Amino acid sequence: PFWLKATDLGPGPTAPPRLPPAMECWQCGAPQAEYACSRCRGVRFCGDACQRAAWRRHKLDCRAAVAHPGDEAGAGGGADVGVAPQAATSSAKRRPLLLSVYPNVGVLQGDVKVRLEQGATLASFREAVASMVLHGAAPGSMQLFSVDGEELTTLDCVARQAGRGVVASDGPGFRPRKQSARSGSQALADALARPRRYDPAMVGCQAPRIRGDDPELLRLLRCHVPVIVEGSGVGGKAPDLWDFDYLARHLAGTDSLCVLRADPEAANRFMYYSLEERDNPCGYRVRRTTERRPMSFADFHREAARAQQQRDAGLPAAYLYLQTALFHRQQPAAYVRGASAAGPAQPVDGFGETWGRRLRRDISEGFRLERLRELAGGRELDNCQLFCGLAGGYTPMHFDSEDNLFLQVRGWKRILLFHPKHFDGLYPFPVHHPQDRSSRVDLDSPDLKSFPRFAALRGCAMEAHLGPGDLLHIPPCWWHQVEMLPSALGDESVSLNFWYPPPTWYRGDPASGSVTWDDPLTGHGRVLFLRYVEQVIAETAGPRHVREVLELCMGHRPLPATGSLRAAVEAALGSIQTVFSEEAAVRGVLAELLEGRFAGLLPEG
Repeated sequence: PFWLKATDLGPGPTAPPRLPPAMECWQCGAPQAEYACSRCRGVRFCGDACQRAAWRRHKLDCRAAVAHPGDEAGAGGGADVGVAPQAATSSAKRRPLLLSVYPNVGVLQGDVKVRLEQGATLASFREAVASMVLHGAAPGSMQLFSVDGEELTTLDCVARQAGRGVVASDGPGFRPRKQSARSGSQALADALARPRRYDPAMVGCQAPRIRGDDPELLRLLRCHVPVIVEGSGVGGKAPDLWDFDYLARHLAGTDSLCVLRADPEAANRFMYYSLEERDNPCGYRVRRTTERRPMSFADFHREAARAQQQRDAGLPAAYLYLQTALFHRQQPAAYVRGASAAGPAQPVDGFGETWGRRLRRDISEGFRLERLRELAGGRELDNCQLFCGLAGGYTPMHFDSEDNLFLQVRGWKRILLFHPKHFDGLYPFPVHHPQDRSSRVDLDSPDLKSFPRFAALRGCAMEAHLGPGDLLHIPPCWWHQVEMLPSALGDESVSLNFWYPPPTWYRGDPASGSVTWDDPLTGHGRVLFLRYVEQVIAETAGPRHVREVLELCMGHRPLPATGSLRAAVEAALGSIQTVFSEEAAVRGVLAELLEGRFAGLLPEG
């Protein structure tokens, strides 16, 4: 399944690049090459060796050939995905469209552009999509549906519905279910109507919703795109039981639950950063507006209620947000380098033994843990965290490197999401900064002078509204900002995170310098690769010199003849060139790491 968003390209299609003659080997030029490219079938090779050697140069033409249904294949090409002759009479009426396909189900992992030229037909569009996304599935067996379950029978229908989201299937038996009564409830309508902490024009579509018993669910969860699962039953009776009074009674016995306290001047933002004074190896000045406090749940409940009363009376008051781990899997130090963690996640600090026995029983006996494991692709849980707060609090834009199944237990939340490819437009803090993995852009009031690329993200975000029992899949490195919303049931919000290890994006051991990265490297893999390069620089020259080394790599400063800075430059360029061989691509990676991310960060002292 995949989901589409349409962009009007204006008058006049752009001609795609032409491909070289198909009967000669595209790599060495030998005549009568026998093997056609399995994707575009527009070029030929002598054999596997030439195809592997040519892939870095050929892949852009290869994608263009498949993505442009108006292009003609080479002499040895495969099926024609061009415009049907009978459509010529209507070509002047339809402006060309560019459809972004989320996700590309396959090795590319990300969005793929499929151009609909003037005069294209639904049949030619289906053929192009089947060739690109479904790896050659027969286009006649593919059906397109709107999010409301209506089958789309013309290209004009596709264009009208694409902004909302379209579900497609490569088999004739799939019929998406209509939106459930719950998802169309007044509570959801109320949540959609609440004021946003960002410009609504940033939103391009709502996250797809799918029932927990839909046969397409597992396939959709394997895709790198957020999806809301309704009626999964994963939380058992918790949505009916877990209010703050219930939690205060059954989480008694410990006063070490982690509670974040945001100052009134922080505008109810709960910033993610390392709260330890020593965790600032990059040496930048950090003004901490959130502090961590150990509390019992009863004390948290009491202080949060008191602060809410002060705010209702028009007085400034802090916001509190409980974020405490319930289960955690100890991981070896090499885990970040791709090693597997050992053993299942274990209860944290005596959870279920010296405190929280009832909640532990609610989870172990009432939750559908085997179903949760199935939804996670059979992976073992790394971490489970409990979140409790009141309406009005929110966590600014950030990303996590883990795969996340986010269960809303009580209350409502709104989550704004961006694809990992928007790394450069969201300006993450440096890796060794205490606010690592957070965006430097304040979506409440973005500073476009300091962060100009953020303006290009208008219409690129996905929005998700979660009510009791909803489960949201947040794939690795998808940016997300979380708001707690009021509802008819009150202001309390209770959620659980279930984190799982992300898919592998490389093979080997970076510590030994023996690494083979995925090719092409897109989506979360590219983000983690960028972080890896930054870590290589820090390990060689020190975290305080990452910006300086990147500027040296870009030629903004003269390169020293010897020393740790030169060694770091060589290590960084060597790491990048293991994946990107062309100079323009290398400079693109360096620019993504450098431009706008360090500007304005002041040193300590």
